[in-house]
Amino acid sequence: MNRPLLVLSPRAGVVAGLLFHTSINLLPLNYAAGFSLMCVARYGLFLPATPDALAEAFAAGPAAAYAAVAAVAAAACAQLHGGIDSHFVGCGLLAALCLRAMALPAPLAEVCARGGRVALAVGLATLARPLTARAPRRCERAGVVDGARA
Repeated sequence: MNRPLLVLSPRAGVVAGLLFHTSINLLPLNYAAGFSLMCVARYGLFLPATPDALAEAFAAGPAAAYAAVAAVAAAACAQLHGGIDSHFVGCGLLAALCLRAMALPAPLAEVCARGGRVALAVGLATLARPLTARAPRRCERAGVVDGARA
């Protein structure tokens, strides 16, 4: 859904993804919270200040704030779903961490990486075509025809 947005504008892509996966978690019990947790955990890769936010989270003051976020998420989950789902609470905690990472000042690495993301996306798109074109030749050399060894 928002993969190109994550590459071109990581902060906007993370916000869109957080909104989407939070809305999935708010729906009646559908067992999708685990998938949402997995996706939200990966959003930290697109935010260069995530290591700073993680380091800050272990200080006494922010740790109390994250505990409050977990308590609110657990209460909301209990109210909405009739029980506490650890995936729901984990998704809330990671969303708070991502939002904190977006609020921190951008390190120099982010400024340098902005141009690199577009170059990386173009490079991967360029590489994908030749790799798929070479696959049939490799299969023929290995003696594989139509999925079976000849």
